Amino acid sequence: MAGLASALLALILLLPWANASAGELFAGFRMDNEEQYFSYLGLREGLSWRPFDFEPFVQLFAAAQSYEYDSGNRNIEADVQSLTPSLGMTTPIGDKGWSLSALIGPDLRWKNEDGLQNDSGRGFDVGVFVQAETMYWQESRNLHAMISYASLDDFVFGRIRGKLRAYSSQTGCCDMLVGLDVAGMGNDDFSAVQTGPLIEVPIGRFLVLARGGYQHDSNFGSGGYGGLELYVPF
Repeated sequence: MAGLASALLALILLLPWANASAGELFAGFRMDNEEQYFSYLGLREGLSWRPFDFEPFVQLFAAAQSYEYDSGNRNIEADVQSLTPSLGMTTPIGDKGWSLSALIGPDLRWKNEDGLQNDSGRGFDVGVFVQAETMYWQESRNLHAMISYASLDDFVFGRIRGKLRAYSSQTGCCDMLVGLDVAGMGNDDFSAVQTGPLIEVPIGRFLVLARGGYQHDSNFGSGGYGGLELYVPF
């Protein structure tokens, strides 16, 4: 709960510096067949300052997750809450719909790891989070690729996601885009890959995305995962 309270406080502090006419709210939840989960809530807003061709933005990202990994001969169960306020830049690449973004910020993390000796896995830590991403967007198709690094546990996450319009409604509701996710993640203690189909449906200003598929990780081997995501531009 400390992480959620801090997220609300940081949001209040960040909003006066943002340009509320250009932003996005995004949230999601994912769970696998071993009941490991990852949930998040994020806000990204553009700033009115425009140096050269860059578009600065602030982002607030709050997450909660539960997972397991092996460390030596021990199985570690971890519950983590994190909060990452970041400053980033976006720039268009040509005039074909491509853009490139990068962000950096402190990674504030509350972690409880059961299975470590001397309660060494409990407490609060501060690290650095960096992320780079590229986006191609057209109404009928889009592509998003990203890679991130968190210094606290040397964790790297990468994903490529592509979508194509499969159905266009003549009545205003609801178009459908289908696509594919491919993701990889890990550090010295854990690694995993995920891939599977996705379906995205715009409902008014909301974009609702459902996804799922195959997962293989270094602890449990092969399995499955599923999740929902919500995206709201404003």
